[in-house]
Amino acid sequence: MSYRELSWEEESIQEELRKVPHNFLSVNQAAEVLQVNPLTVKRWIWKVELPAWNTRDDGKGHWRIAKKSLEEFVQNRNSMNIEFN
Repeated sequence: MSYRELSWEEESIQEELRKVPHNFLSVNQAAEVLQVNPLTVKRWIWKVELPAWNTRDDGKGHWRIAKKSLEEFVQNRNSMNIEFN
């Protein structure tokens, strides 16, 4: 299994988040901001590492991520320097 380390420039992430017109992002928008695959973002959500909510009670809707949650996620990841695949 190969691992790669992600480190984000928090200022550039905040700049990208300012471009989003709402206070929440879709999985695809979050993936674009973080420059990762949308499946990676979904895995973080499923592992309860990235707080998000589903637009349907049965979990079959769309995932939404608050801008603040994404900022905190980036800060936590950067400070912990976690390796993942």
